Amino acid sequence: MVEDGTVMRGRVMVYSVPGCPHCIQAKATLSTLGVPVCDVDVNKHRELTARLKELTGHSVVQQIFFNNLYVGNNEDLQNLVRQETL
Repeated sequence: MVEDGTVMRGRVMVYSVPGCPHCIQAKATLSTLGVPVCDVDVNKHRELTARLKELTGHSVVQQIFFNNLYVGNNEDLQNLVRQETL
């Protein structure tokens, strides 16, 4: 939701790897909030690793995007939830 109360529509992409606890927590949090997630397994798409680092400046997975907007990683997501920014 934006400041004027308008609901933004789009797609949430989570770039993750199987078994990653931070990835699991991020996807569970989004699910609890009722946010559908497009999960991209970086192990199956190795070419994305360099692109994600280029876009985010981080080499870790569990990177979250809303449309083309970089949200952050799981820690950033949890902070947004605590602040009720989402």
